Amino acid sequence: MNHPGAGKGIFTSVDIPAKTKIVEYKGRLVKWKEVKDEDGYNPYIFKINSRWAVDALHDKKVIGRYANDARGFARAEGMRNNCEYIVEGKKVYISSTRKIHKGGEIYVDYGRGFWSLLSRIMKKPDYAQRCRQVLKK
Repeated sequence: MNHPGAGKGIFTSVDIPAKTKIVEYKGRLVKWKEVKDEDGYNPYIFKINSRWAVDALHDKKVIGRYANDARGFARAEGMRNNCEYIVEGKKVYISSTRKIHKGGEIYVDYGRGFWSLLSRIMKKPDYAQRCRQVLKK
C-alpha cells in the first residue's frame, strides 16, 4: 500500500525481522553550524547531534532518503511507522521496529520538527518554486 501524497518510497524484497538495520542513511557529513538547509527547503538533512549532520540532497542513489513517514500530512488508516533512525557515532541507520513482510514499505518517523517546519514553509507563496530550485541543485 502506498502512502497517499508520499514520494518514491522504499519497499522490501524479503521479510525483515524486528530490530534489523535495513540501510544506512548516507550523504555528506557536514558540521551542523555549516548546514545550508535552504531555509528548510532541503528535506534530506539529518541532524545527528549539535555538531554533525548528514546531507543526502545531492546523491539520488542514497536509498535511505526515499523512506516515507506514515504520519505525514495525508494519513491513511492502518498505516504506521515500522522503522526508526538509529545513530551510531556519525552514522545513521534505518532500523525496523517490528517485522516487515516482503513487499512492505519502509516507514520512518521524520520527527515533529520536520513536520512543523514543512507546514510553515508550505504557507509561503514561493514554496513550489523554491522546492524545485533546491532539488535541482
